Formats: sequence, structure tokens, C-alpha cells
Amino acid sequence: MRVFIVIDNVDFEHMGKCYGGGSLTPHMDSIAERGVKFSRAYAVTPLCVPSRYTCLTGRYASRAQQDHAGEETDGSTKHVSLEAHLPNLPNVMRKAGYVTGFVGKYHLESEQLSPPFAGKNGNVFDPEADRWLKERNGKLVARIRERGFDYVFDAIDFRNSQFKGIEFEWGCHNLEAEVHGALTFIEQNKKKPFFLC
Repeated sequence: MRVFIVIDNVDFEHMGKCYGGGSLTPHMDSIAERGVKFSRAYAVTPLCVPSRYTCLTGRYASRAQQDHAGEETDGSTKHVSLEAHLPNLPNVMRKAGYVTGFVGKYHLESEQLSPPFAGKNGNVFDPEADRWLKERNGKLVARIRERGFDYVFDAIDFRNSQFKGIEFEWGCHNLEAEVHGALTFIEQNKKKPFFLC
């Protein structure tokens, strides 16, 4: 089995002995001892969205083509979107026979696709907010699947702060939920080659 782990926005200090940090990361240390450790790999950008885009496409984020799914935009909103019509890592892996999965924070969609909640009184506990969130999440999951992922677990949008207090199945950016989603995918596909992002 090959595991390739990419983490953005993490300082060496947050890692354990495998990278000389002060944190306890025994599993990461064990993986590093038995595998290949990149100690001179550099991101093209220190920001998570363009860095994630580059990892998934092999292209600089500055070369991203805006994809607004046919919706009109006023040009004021710029956000890197993973294009469905261009090659990307999940599509390449899928064509090579891998089952592809995505868990966690996506951040690769235009803000125009999911306008902020505009409920009557802004009460995030209102049933209207719940319907809006489920609809928004459904659109996001469908778009992630269009980009080459067979499995998508509780995708997290990049504007969670706009709806703090709204009940998600697992909560906003919940690491336990992401681990659960990843382990579910691995268990379902452990006898096949897979790519999990």
C-alpha cells in the first residue's frame, strides 16, 4: 500500500520527531520511519486554497480558469475553482483503475455558486437554514464528484463561519468526522487500489 500525505499550513513545530517538532505524532513518526519522507518539498504558495489546487492539478493557481457552472458573475468575486474539463489528479487516478475519495475541507469552488444564507431573520436554527444547508451541501458534493471523486464524505464549504450554530451531521471542520469518513472509505475499498484526498 502506498500512502501519500499532504498537509497544508502546518509548521514543522506541529509535527513530532519525524520533522523535529515538539508535538506527539507517533503514527506519523512510524510512517516516516518506514517510508519516504520529504524534507525539502516546498509549496508554491503558503495559502491553503492555491496550494490544494496545485496539488490536485499540477498547475499554478494563477492559471486557474474560473468555473462558475454557467452562472452569471459580476467579476467582483475571484476564487480558485477546480475545473471539471481539465485534467486533475482524481480523474487521472480514476482512469488508472483507482477508486477515488474525498473527505474534509474542499475550498475549491466559486463563492457565486453558494450565496450566503438569506433567511428572513437570520436565525441559523430556523428550518429554512437547515433546508438551505442541505441544498448547498448537495450541490457541493455533486460538483466534487464531477471533478473525479467517487466518494465524498460530508464535504465542508469554505464559508463555515457564515453559519456557526447550524447543526451539521458532524459539525464544522470536525477532525473526528473527517477521520470517520476516511476510515469508512478505506474499509469499503481496502481490497481495491484507492486514492483518498
